[in-house]
Amino acid sequence: MEVRDWTYEDFPEYNEIPPGADRIEVTGDEPGTFYVPDIEYAVIDGISLHMQLLIPLTRNEPEKRYPGIVYVQGSGWMEQDCYHNVGRIANLAERGYVIGIVQYRHSGQAGFPAQIQDARNAVRFMRKNAEKLRVIPDEIFLAGSSSGGHTAVMAAIPGPDDCTETGFPVQELRVFFDRNLFPGISAGVLGVLDYYGCVSLMMPDGFPTMTDRGEPGSMDTMFLSQIADSEREGLEERASAVTYLTPELELPPFFILHGTKDRVVNTRQSVELYEKLRACGKEAELHLLGGADHGGPEYWIPEVCDLADAFCKGVLKKFRE
Repeated sequence: MEVRDWTYEDFPEYNEIPPGADRIEVTGDEPGTFYVPDIEYAVIDGISLHMQLLIPLTRNEPEKRYPGIVYVQGSGWMEQDCYHNVGRIANLAERGYVIGIVQYRHSGQAGFPAQIQDARNAVRFMRKNAEKLRVIPDEIFLAGSSSGGHTAVMAAIPGPDDCTETGFPVQELRVFFDRNLFPGISAGVLGVLDYYGCVSLMMPDGFPTMTDRGEPGSMDTMFLSQIADSEREGLEERASAVTYLTPELELPPFFILHGTKDRVVNTRQSVELYEKLRACGKEAELHLLGGADHGGPEYWIPEVCDLADAFCKGVLKKFRE
């Protein structure tokens, strides 16, 4: 065989199959993912924030661009392990989505609403760098699990054109969801995928196994502790997504997924969010996983990824029409 710079089309195929061996046919459209670790997407208050990037890969279309998903890893708003779910989330990326698993400023560094600000800036980063990341810039979704679900839902509440340099007031409550590090770049998304999100801090039994709720050092106390005393009235309400849902508020469609035996975040948090969205005339679908606890492999099995993929493809179809 001549040694030269062969193209794939010109390269001669090997066809001599030894006895006892076999040949398996492939097409070049078989999906995989390419993992790019620790991409810095922002530096805020001296804190460097990163995303783990999963890019779909096929032999036939190595440079293809895809819709993007900014996925906020849950952690009870504490320090995240953004590597924990990379393998599982790749199951969804292989269906044709560039997924950035996003780190936020955790509650030991900055409390509510810093995490929401960070998620919105991650969307902007993906949009601004769409060509390099192989993302279609107008086709970005927000997603998250547990506290990341809360972050994703809250980050989608300000409309796509409501981004400001200083913040976003909602219903006369001085809660600022935005701290734009990318002026002129929208944080708007086409849809939200909420995986067992702790979207309400108002529910008395919202966290069934959290025995230290409200005590110093607890998850919720850390999350809310950096709000000034003058701003603390009604704080749990102000940090809950359902507070802001009205028929007048423009929102993208929501995909909500929750296990029926979630010991960490009461399933009724997702039910309440779904019912409020529907009552306000918003597009939302709720899927309950029978017997599922808080997270786990069952949220990433093919049948469940099919549901998430169908939701995104349905949104994209309407958007592209």
